[in-house]
Amino acid sequence: MAALKPEKSILVHFGELWLRGNNRASFIAILRRNICAQLKVPLSSVKVDYDKFLIPVKSEAQAKRIMDGLGYVIGISNYSLTYSTKAGMEEIKKLSAELLAKIKAQKVKSVKISASRSYKQLEFTSRDIVKELVGVALGSGVDPQLDSKESELSVIVYKDKSYISADKRKGINGIPVGSSGRGIVMFSGGIDSPVAAWYAMRRGVAPIYIHLHGLAKNSAVDRSKIPSLLKILSKYSPTAVSYYVPSHIFQLALTKVDNKYEPVLLKAFLFRISEKIAQREGATAIFTGESLGQVASQTIANLSASQQSVELPILRPLIGLGKQEIIDVARQIGTYELSILPYKDVCSINTKNTVTNASKEKIARLLDQMQIAKVVDRSLEASKRLAH
Repeated sequence: MAALKPEKSILVHFGELWLRGNNRASFIAILRRNICAQLKVPLSSVKVDYDKFLIPVKSEAQAKRIMDGLGYVIGISNYSLTYSTKAGMEEIKKLSAELLAKIKAQKVKSVKISASRSYKQLEFTSRDIVKELVGVALGSGVDPQLDSKESELSVIVYKDKSYISADKRKGINGIPVGSSGRGIVMFSGGIDSPVAAWYAMRRGVAPIYIHLHGLAKNSAVDRSKIPSLLKILSKYSPTAVSYYVPSHIFQLALTKVDNKYEPVLLKAFLFRISEKIAQREGATAIFTGESLGQVASQTIANLSASQQSVELPILRPLIGLGKQEIIDVARQIGTYELSILPYKDVCSINTKNTVTNASKEKIARLLDQMQIAKVVDRSLEASKRLAH
């Protein structure tokens, strides 16, 4: 059979961007820039075509690199290596037969066939396309099945062109990173905080990570698992900033108070320094990896007591998730194996008899006793900022 002649490109469909009103164009522009940043290509390489992007490709190696890269771009509904031809039934059948022959050569036994026709004036319907291609598939020796998990032949017909793909992949969806502004992510390096960061990015937040460490120097963090975790998360975000904040100044101040309040006071300290960094970086919210009731510091009373006097909204993407659900997402995004590596995590405090029902008044008095404002300022002065 003759080699495929039609134009080859990657077809990218947006996620929920079509739910946006007058801001739709700006969301699409951000997504386009994010795709180019991920693929390290100029803006002109990604063509905007009504409800989709088209990325022309010249080789199999280039197509694979682009397809792999798009798997990390938030805001994409689906993407596929696609061949285009005229919007006629005979052209669709001919090109589909060639693609089905390639599927057969890969020892695939079944195929799901889907079709959509956006231009309604054509003489045939989506159902007609599927019916015709069922016959083509049977003639090619590939069994057409409604719910095949092996492969999918997808046809999208516009007024002048048809796009046919045998390699359609599901995107991350969400809205483009950066479209919701910047947010502080309190980042311990455990299982929860990378997942919270990923959920924040899925809602368009460009992350600024704050990592509180108990090491002798900020530079020692560079030899820990933290940079590797941030590298994985940076695949989902075109830009990111991180702060390494030493914990020793807070720990010294803590010696003045009853240690059964330590987890709540630590969280209060982190919220305050996060708010300071947010003012510096132009962030408008704080994100945490807290899940209600998971540990003693995450009871409703303790959450409330720790966040008093903080004006920025504190958002908790994992608040209703159980541990196994969080672990499942960590595995999905590639952070789990690193997260469980041993590390001196300041946020994992094993204080005996931790208070689970701290009052706001008590925590406020203890913070004053610690001179928390000075502790925050000195800790911020001792921190290290990195741009990724």
